[in-house]
Amino acid sequence: MSSDHTDSVNTAGPVGRRQFVKAGAGALAATGLVGNVWGSTPASGRLKVGLVGCGGRGTGAAEQALNADPGVILWAMGDMYEDRLVDRREHLLKNSPAADRIMVPESRQFVG
Repeated sequence: MSSDHTDSVNTAGPVGRRQFVKAGAGALAATGLVGNVWGSTPASGRLKVGLVGCGGRGTGAAEQALNADPGVILWAMGDMYEDRLVDRREHLLKNSPAADRIMVPESRQFVG
């Protein structure tokens, strides 16, 4: 009896970070597209987003999300370092055309 399981083995090798992010972004984009097609936006017309990781990429992504739709609200932020979180929050409040939709009080700022 042969126990050939090659059809269930992942032969592609380990998935790299870029491949993982690319696949995840594609999946998120697809679900967003389906949501828009089916009209499943929140009843309030607002979408609350959180920023986890307040470095350059994360802050840029938050800015893009705010600029993408007037219904997006930056609702929470988290970072390993408090000074970076505070700095990026202040940067967004001062420089973003969507500063009125940055609603991140201390109770929704997470450090650690």
